[in-house]
Amino acid sequence: MRTGLAALSAALLLAACGGGVSEGTQPVRLTANLSGSTGTVAVSECILSQATATLYFDGNLGLSSGDFSARALWSSSDPGVVAVSNGELPAASGSGYYAAGVLVPQRTGVAQITAKYLDFSSTLTVEVQPVRMTLEPALSEIAERSSQAFTLTLSSSSGLEVSAPEGITWSIDQAVTNANVNASGKLSANAAGDTGFTLRAQPVGCDRSATMSLKVSAIDHLSYSREQPDAPLPVGYSDLLKVYANFANASSPPQNLSAQLSYEADDDDVLGLSLGSDYLLVTALDTGSSAVSARFAPDNGSAIGLALPSYTGAELDPTSLRLTPDGQRLSYPATGLVTALARFEDGIERPVSRHVSWSSSDSNLLAVSGTGDAAGEISTANVDYSGQVYAALAGYTASSSVLVYRNSGS
Repeated sequence: MRTGLAALSAALLLAACGGGVSEGTQPVRLTANLSGSTGTVAVSECILSQATATLYFDGNLGLSSGDFSARALWSSSDPGVVAVSNGELPAASGSGYYAAGVLVPQRTGVAQITAKYLDFSSTLTVEVQPVRMTLEPALSEIAERSSQAFTLTLSSSSGLEVSAPEGITWSIDQAVTNANVNASGKLSANAAGDTGFTLRAQPVGCDRSATMSLKVSAIDHLSYSREQPDAPLPVGYSDLLKVYANFANASSPPQNLSAQLSYEADDDDVLGLSLGSDYLLVTALDTGSSAVSARFAPDNGSAIGLALPSYTGAELDPTSLRLTPDGQRLSYPATGLVTALARFEDGIERPVSRHVSWSSSDSNLLAVSGTGDAAGEISTANVDYSGQVYAALAGYTASSSVLVYRNSGS
């Protein structure tokens, strides 16, 4: 599960508070733990985590406990593998200090983390596991005069997504004039050139980074993909299109330029156009026909046009509804995808995932998106669960089973 960046950063940089203890109690033991786990625990390389020192007391009211992380003395058997803060380690971001008990993994390996308070001590065996870094989207060329937002995904050895609590540093290794990247990972390309460059993303305070080799190239041609079949579009329903820049090197992945183009419908009464994050929605508003065109016209660059499909809006009602696949198995944190398909009066089956009402057997454990190109995407809680997702449209209903397997890793 992805950790909330702001909340985690604040927690790791604030001093821990001791728990309240009733009078007349005596400490009996100290336990070092990580999210409640003791003994041997796993953490991810480059990702901070908060260890806790829990002091237990025995008194008239029985056993009680308090968080003594800020009062304990912490040490590591190998700070080169995992360093631990006593409130004195400067944050890698340069803002403040890590709170007492914060673990700072340096490299893969094993170290013993010990907490001491009075005559009590407790040791955690911490195994630092490698984190996988992935830059997305996976491209090798960028269209000249375009921009492209990149993201760095960090995954633990078990596949759980984690976040870099102190942020990510984006840079280009070479001194180039035709590309630059800002602090959020958005790359801006200028004129095409033969010289390539390396985009780098590095979590703050981490010795590892992810890189991608890129080149700014001229667009060879534009192309598009669409969701709906080449058939009349029922009034009230939409088609989802994506427009791509293709390069002279046919092996280069195309770049999605959908959000950087302007679009026009010949008849605004027949078709409605709306732009999503990286797609265009074309909705039939009324019966009739209309063409749609796209245009990439960057500043200081040559404009390129593209004819998109011509549409005919038709009054067609659905006659059945089904979901595909009818069942799937997901290992958390993997997401699933189910597509809602409706057959209409003309006998043609069309995808309608954005137009159905989605629900599930337990919305806290199975959630289904109903918007944009994510419509039909299933996200789950980290539990073992067998359930159903449901879709409803114009009096018709359909279901699909989902079996979720819990991920017990770190």
